[in-house]
Amino acid sequence: MTWLLEAALAQAQRLTGDVTLCRVSMAVYDSGTSMVAAFAQVGEPHDILDRYQWDLRDTPLLAAAARDGQARTIGDLRDYSDPDADYLGALRGAGYLSALTVPMVRGHQISGFVFFHARAAFFFTPDVVTRLTAFIADMPRFLMRELERDL
Repeated sequence: MTWLLEAALAQAQRLTGDVTLCRVSMAVYDSGTSMVAAFAQVGEPHDILDRYQWDLRDTPLLAAAARDGQARTIGDLRDYSDPDADYLGALRGAGYLSALTVPMVRGHQISGFVFFHARAAFFFTPDVVTRLTAFIADMPRFLMRELERDL
């Protein structure tokens, strides 16, 4: 799985022309428990982020992305606090200031999320998201296929 995330990070950096985008991670979702759990990451390791688990019902930003299957951006992580404080606080503490979240959907079922993090606030501008659109549209499918091989 890591090799695929490494390729994703390298491709995202090529498409944006910026290494400020410096972390890609994946979390899996268990519909039976509503829990989301960190599964794999590339970029700088982080003790909390690399093993974080949370209830999807307690994270409105992710719950909305899961419901409609649409990617979400957070321009400045410093603007957000409760109820997502623990996870977003860990991101801020690690020096990440903006995020792009892509839900992994198969059929109409959410199976997890792919997170792109950057050290600059407002990194994921509409122009950057447009440059990443085709790439991020295919990314969940490749990751889910690889996840099924790993399990």
